[in-house]
Amino acid sequence: MQRHIRKLLSVFLAAAMMMCLAAGCGKKATPENLLEDMQKRMEDIKSVDGNMMMEMEMSAEGESVSIKMDMDIQALQEGPASHMKGNAEVKAAGSSMSTEIEIYQEEVDGEIVSYVKADDEWAKDSEQNPEDLLDEEMFDSIEDMAESFELSKDKVEVGGKKCFELKGSISGESVGNIMESGMMDSMEGADLIDADALEDSDIPCTIAIYEDSILPAKISIDMKSMMKSMLDGMGLGEAGVEISKCYIEIEYREFNKIDKIEIPAEVKEAAGDGVSSGNGSGGSDDKPAKGSSPAVQSGELGDTWNTYTVQVNDKVLTLPCSISDLEAAGLKLDDEYTPRDYVVNVDEYELAWFLDANENEIMVDMVNTSDEAIELGSCLVGGISVEDYDIENGGLTIIFPGGIQIGSTKEEVLAKYGEADDTYEGDSVDMYTWWDNDSYYKKCEIDFDRETGLVTGMEISCYE
Repeated sequence: MQRHIRKLLSVFLAAAMMMCLAAGCGKKATPENLLEDMQKRMEDIKSVDGNMMMEMEMSAEGESVSIKMDMDIQALQEGPASHMKGNAEVKAAGSSMSTEIEIYQEEVDGEIVSYVKADDEWAKDSEQNPEDLLDEEMFDSIEDMAESFELSKDKVEVGGKKCFELKGSISGESVGNIMESGMMDSMEGADLIDADALEDSDIPCTIAIYEDSILPAKISIDMKSMMKSMLDGMGLGEAGVEISKCYIEIEYREFNKIDKIEIPAEVKEAAGDGVSSGNGSGGSDDKPAKGSSPAVQSGELGDTWNTYTVQVNDKVLTLPCSISDLEAAGLKLDDEYTPRDYVVNVDEYELAWFLDANENEIMVDMVNTSDEAIELGSCLVGGISVEDYDIENGGLTIIFPGGIQIGSTKEEVLAKYGEADDTYEGDSVDMYTWWDNDSYYKKCEIDFDRETGLVTGMEISCYE
């Protein structure tokens, strides 16, 4: 479950951003009239200044994970351009991690260029879908579903202003279209969306509309059922992963007050020239192509996934192993995010990142298998996860059992590991998982690029 947290964050970022960019709600106050007027007034809206709040809670085998986000949002229809800035907090296994997130977008020569800051680093991405930045079809579809909304008897207040309130549902297809937008690819979340599974879904939605301007004041979408469908499609529902809460709430504070959105020169400089075009398969010219030069496999590496062996550079580790084993392989704990003296409770784990000299990284599960609370530095390494973009700087070798590594083919993986226990086929990524019946945490997951069939991500874990 833990390796999907960052991608799930991307899902909410994309959904929220698209809702804010699709800004726009007098006749007699009926759902039909209010939604029709709101849609028409969208045509006069040139900019939006607002806020997005998101919260999600999920659990598996008694372990809970919660995600909260608070983002201020500015968007211009003409350009187009946008800016989001805020914080994301993830709580898991009794610990908490908070990170600042910031995103700029602009159209350049027919492409949407995004600058995304996460983990204190800026990255640049481009898409050839500028029309997707403003999804007016979303509000079109809401207007078409006016009969599914009811007007509340009493008015509500948003920002001290009186508002009409509509309660009803919107189609899963409408939300699915947002998720498949070009913005989604830049935040690595589109691969989690199964649009076909959403088509017949009805997503609960509450819309507050300013009484004086008939423009949207607040939109709340209950995404619990949608996220459950996504997890079921990934095979995580059968593994016991449950969603207890999941919603997005957008507040529209001001309209037509923003003249321009400029991307600071220091942001562009920090992002560098490494533009990944669309599916993230590219890189800057001075970096090696991902998976183009397979690393040399050690004879000590196991042949099947359930040997739980991982080659890190020239060292072969058997999970679970110790921090000193990773350090001997040339990796160092990034204690900026997870200090070595952080206390991990009994039978819990903490996520940690290990870096090499070239700033490549892997994510690991630091597991406390003792009978008392201990520091993270004394925990065992129970799981190792790596994505193609984690090692794009070159110089770090990560090989799974059977010689499987970033850039291997699906045919090579299946020949070594056999038929997967669970498969999820997304729009851009296919996820294959092999399980040991003894434990949910004894497994191997391999992600493949849907178009090329090459390995883009790997995870293996072995602990109770």
